[in-house]
Amino acid sequence: MGSIMTIEEVARKLRISKSTVYKYAEAGRIPSFKIGSCRRFFEGEMDRYLELLTKEHREGAGDCGLSRAEESNPLPVGL
Repeated sequence: MGSIMTIEEVARKLRISKSTVYKYAEAGRIPSFKIGSCRRFFEGEMDRYLELLTKEHREGAGDCGLSRAEESNPLPVGL
């Protein structure tokens, strides 16, 4: 799976706020897991998430929010 990332690292990688990362993770829109009360992310899953967003942007679906395909078909949490 690769390295484990924190909320702060994911926010920097995706260039969104920490609160948006929390919101997306809680909604299951980006894959994450909890260790105690701390939410964590696998780096490889974040890379796949970015690839999905990039692909959709190239196909003309993208804006800065969640894409139509991502809203209806989020990445499974247990990738």
